[in-house]
Amino acid sequence: MFKRVLFAAAFALMATGISFGQTSWLDRPLRNWNTGNGIVPAAPRRAAPIPANCLEQIRQPESLADRAVTRAGWTLFGPSQSFAAVTVITAMASVDGMCRPDQYNAFVFVSNRFAGTISPEPVGARADGSIAAVRLISPSAVSAEFNRYTSNDPLCCPSQKSTVSYSVSGGVRPVLTPMDVSTGEICQSDVSTMDNVV
Repeated sequence: MFKRVLFAAAFALMATGISFGQTSWLDRPLRNWNTGNGIVPAAPRRAAPIPANCLEQIRQPESLADRAVTRAGWTLFGPSQSFAAVTVITAMASVDGMCRPDQYNAFVFVSNRFAGTISPEPVGARADGSIAAVRLISPSAVSAEFNRYTSNDPLCCPSQKSTVSYSVSGGVRPVLTPMDVSTGEICQSDVSTMDNVV
């Protein structure tokens, strides 16, 4: 009996260790998940429709790039950014209980051709790796900030942020490529979240 209890406790600790041992893509050497195939990834399946009180933040599609994103099942929010032929669009699959974007990402297009996403996977509201801001710096450069939470951080206030710089290549198969990532502590007064999106 004692051995069974000891084994169960050891297994639980091992599982917890594995869970805590997982690292974000922001903490690993960067690899490019964007292939240049021009296909906008499909949105995660929505558990429920976006509530009526959250609809005000939804943006209706206006451009070919907007329509490509909505056809893949995403809901547009926030303003699009444009610089020459490059456009950055933010879109979500759902919202949380406070109408904050949830399961969201930013999509980069060159001449209405899809170049890639800012994050390899959709990010959650108030979660480690959530997108805090995206800046279209030039037709060949994008920068994004990601909220970084530790196990001790309250949901309101991540203690760190990661900044990723990307290059944008044009041509027939445009590709967004992550180039560099840096992570550092932030002052609580400087905390940026998708409440003040992009």
